Amino acid sequence: MVDGIYQDDTIVECLTERVLAEGVRLFQVHWLAENEEEHVGRLLEFFNPALGARVLDVGCGVGGLALAMARRRPDIKWTLLNVSVSQLRRCPIGMERVHAAAEDIPLPDGSQEAVLMSYVLGHVEVERAFQEAARVMKPGGVLFVYDMLAEEPSLLRMHLLYDAVPWSVLMWAAAAADLRLDVALSPMVTSTAVFCRFATWKQRLAAGTATPIIARFLRC
Repeated sequence: MVDGIYQDDTIVECLTERVLAEGVRLFQVHWLAENEEEHVGRLLEFFNPALGARVLDVGCGVGGLALAMARRRPDIKWTLLNVSVSQLRRCPIGMERVHAAAEDIPLPDGSQEAVLMSYVLGHVEVERAFQEAARVMKPGGVLFVYDMLAEEPSLLRMHLLYDAVPWSVLMWAAAAADLRLDVALSPMVTSTAVFCRFATWKQRLAAGTATPIIARFLRC
């Protein structure tokens, strides 16, 4: 399922160019530190992929998060997946790129040690995306989710075109995909400065109704 702005890649390209023109490659609403390096470092501590892991970044944007993690963990072998052609062609050279949707991943069963989903759940059919993530992971593999959840997502849907799900939906999707919850927390947010540089006041208000979430699942 392609939802919101991703229904039109021309719109995605315009918005992406605007963000990149400001020198931003890692566009997330909530940051866990004031700067990118410390923020990514904290995410990696929770993610903790195995040494030399093959990691699939689902809904990778322009590969900003993968690139930042690669600077800290050069051992990781990245595959970047995106339904947007315009974003995919701006991803880092040297990382495998796959044009596909989260609900239909064209990779073999058990080919990855880990899957990363960051700010993608509001654009996909979560249950199907989790099933596909579980399929392409080896037993014991890690699905790491960094996103925002909302019990009442109407403002996010209206102003950010992001269909955030509640915690119950996340857990239902995980159970249906035979994924076991390993870590779950709502982290302390240090900064929303990058998001606020581009957001209207209504978009900021909408984002304020969401809760940041880190969830780490293991494939049973």
